[in-house]
Amino acid sequence: MVTLTLIQGVVNTFVIFLSRAAAYAVDNFLRQDDRESRGSGGLSYMLTCMAFALLFGMLASIVVMYFSRQREYRADAGAAELLGDRRP
Repeated sequence: MVTLTLIQGVVNTFVIFLSRAAAYAVDNFLRQDDRESRGSGGLSYMLTCMAFALLFGMLASIVVMYFSRQREYRADAGAAELLGDRRP
């Protein structure tokens, strides 16, 4: 449980960082011609940030589920080794 909690925390940190960085890049790209309103904090930045956070959050869930499944397989293999028989 501790390992998965730590993995989830690290992955969520990357989700937040990458979503804000991507939203900032998209916002600056969309505002190339408008020199006065440069910067983050606008409505387009917030909506883009939310969209990227949802997208990256779904991808992060896949990573966490992969680690969870791998732990489960290792636990099953360890139990089979301790039991010494392949039958349940």
